[in-house]
Amino acid sequence: FSSFLASISASMTALRNMNGEMDKQFWTLRRFLKQQQVSRAANLRIVRFLEFVCREAQGRVQRQHVRILQYLSAGLVEELNYELAQPKLSGHPLFKYFMVEMSALMSQLCNKTLLPLLLAAKEPIFYMG
Repeated sequence: FSSFLASISASMTALRNMNGEMDKQFWTLRRFLKQQQVSRAANLRIVRFLEFVCREAQGRVQRQHVRILQYLSAGLVEELNYELAQPKLSGHPLFKYFMVEMSALMSQLCNKTLLPLLLAAKEPIFYMG
């Protein structure tokens, strides 16, 4: 029973430390934006976006924190990348077709071409140029 209480206590302390670090990061961000005289509108969009991203990431294990993944073979890394990308891409008809009819091509797309990209609402992806 005492080891159970100790593990809960350690978990709570770690959680408090993470929240404290996040608060410090947001304080530093606000200070930076103020010193750089970033407009109020841009400041608000930046802070809201980062708050959203942090809320979404909270409680999820991030890939970069799973150090043991570095020991996977190249083939298993490719398979993992495909598995992680598949649910996000299967909603698009073209990618769904590739998954069914050209799985090797889709695997290559997931491993050589696609990069994760965080976007704010209504943020453009492509620009005329």
